[in-house]
Amino acid sequence: MLYVYFRKLDPAIKENLTSRFKEFFNVREIADLFRGHIIVKNSPLSYFIKAEKSKLAVKFSGYEELEVYVKNIEQERLETFLLDVGLRCEKSGEELRSFPYRVEDPADIHSLVGVHLLPYALLYLYPLSFGVSKPFLLTDSRAGILRLARTAVATTLEYGRLLVPARESAFLAAYNRLAVRFREKGPLKELEKPFKKFLAEIGLKNIEVRLIGGYPEIYVEDIWGKKLPLEECPGGVRESLSAALALVTEDKGLEALFIEEIESHIHPRA
Repeated sequence: MLYVYFRKLDPAIKENLTSRFKEFFNVREIADLFRGHIIVKNSPLSYFIKAEKSKLAVKFSGYEELEVYVKNIEQERLETFLLDVGLRCEKSGEELRSFPYRVEDPADIHSLVGVHLLPYALLYLYPLSFGVSKPFLLTDSRAGILRLARTAVATTLEYGRLLVPARESAFLAAYNRLAVRFREKGPLKELEKPFKKFLAEIGLKNIEVRLIGGYPEIYVEDIWGKKLPLEECPGGVRESLSAALALVTEDKGLEALFIEEIESHIHPRA
């Protein structure tokens, strides 16, 4: 049953990814922007994505190595059973998960596979994973987006986002979360010295995150003592600093950081 669920995932995820890709990059044909293929592997699962004109083709593999088994069964009462269920990798014998599960009717078996086991197995497939609770998107051309954020604050940022394409809206959300997190936590202790060196290399002495109307704005102070909002800084400072803020702080759980044109906009120190 788990294998059937995985086979049914291919077309479902294909439609979802295609829709998001077209919305995000504002293209009609996938192949206009994306050629070739992507393979993501994390034993035992992997998935393959390639462009097929107007669609993204998605194929999962490796799920045949997953084995669902029952360690123990206890009958609590008539027609009600308590199962000790496990999920393991058949080749290595490694147990991935074990938990108790109550079965009262046949629908509970479907729920066991589709609601409990399938999502857990997909945790191994980040960034497509359901386990990435906080993805961050850092786009190119951020100066205009940040100026838009300031304008939107006047009428509330949520209203302003209604006027913004998906990519810019996603960046604003990531920018806000990263700025607030940096304001609350600052850099990790082990990264304080490298972070200060990085700031000095791009000509900065200090960073300040101000809350204006409940939303964060990043101000930087250069080595001459002049303070500027981040969106008015040179492109090299603006692009590398936003990525650095994402890399020097951390939160609980798995996070995914997506950076557009990473080769052009990240300072080597970052």
